[in-house]
Amino acid sequence: MRPRTVNRQLVFTLGLAGWGFLMLLVAAALLALFLSRRALIYPEARIVSDHSTYGLLPRPYLRQDLSLRSADLFPAVYNWYSTELDLGPEARAQSRCIFLEAAGAWFVVKRYTSVTVCDTASGRMMFVQRSLWIR
Repeated sequence: MRPRTVNRQLVFTLGLAGWGFLMLLVAAALLALFLSRRALIYPEARIVSDHSTYGLLPRPYLRQDLSLRSADLFPAVYNWYSTELDLGPEARAQSRCIFLEAAGAWFVVKRYTSVTVCDTASGRMMFVQRSLWIR
């Protein structure tokens, strides 16, 4: 075999491996985003509205806004969001609503999460917002 043919095969093989690795990274990122969104939804809550926005410039970001309804008691909803999303004690309480928030980072991704839980006549309403952006 001539050296030139071997080099072409090597370049092709390395290029194919690099492309496969890139696709694996993209799939892992999409799975992480899907699981991150699912983690915001209170068990057995009904989604009232769901909206996500994203941008690439000047920094990539993703913002997820959810409104949910549940018949569960207020303390159960509050405790679930407080513990599952690691929001800690409420930042401030307003009448029949409680506002929870937290910020964090994972490698180069920064995250801000807020949840407002309100007690209404027809059940508990949860307003969830999460923003992700690259530092």
